[in-house]
Amino acid sequence: MNSSKAAVHCYTGGFAQTNCYLFDTGSIRVLVDAPEGVTDWLRVQELKPDVLFLTHQHFDHTQDAADVVKEWGTKIVAHSEFSASLSMAELFSAFSGMRIVVPEFRVGVVVGGDATEVDLCGETFALLHVPGHSGDSLCLYHVQEGVIFSGDTLMAGSIGRPDLPGGDQRTL
Repeated sequence: MNSSKAAVHCYTGGFAQTNCYLFDTGSIRVLVDAPEGVTDWLRVQELKPDVLFLTHQHFDHTQDAADVVKEWGTKIVAHSEFSASLSMAELFSAFSGMRIVVPEFRVGVVVGGDATEVDLCGETFALLHVPGHSGDSLCLYHVQEGVIFSGDTLMAGSIGRPDLPGGDQRTL
């Protein structure tokens, strides 16, 4: 990173072992995604997020979103309003045999697919709408630090999976 004041904290949670990040620029703390268990982790680490940015609404990225809002009053920024169909909790419950629940949450800032930047608590971030994994997939890029949060559009050595509902290999 270019700045000594920025830090990235990582948490991995839920049965899908989903990564999420708390990006601390020194002036704001952005939680990127909210897998199951992140609220407890944040409490233990004594890290309070100023904003929750959702890279997309699949269940493994949003299970703790409502709890984060309840705990800290954090505003959620996402491509779209809350959608049970985008979460795919019902589909994965049927597929896995596990009961997967995503409590409904309110998105405070809907950025849609045309936005190229977003102001988070007075700090500007670049946005990239990257459908292909899901129609609501976004990447959040902090230009000054050269840090990008890509959700499931990039994986180690590969791109994300396009074979879920709303995914498209060519688009991704």
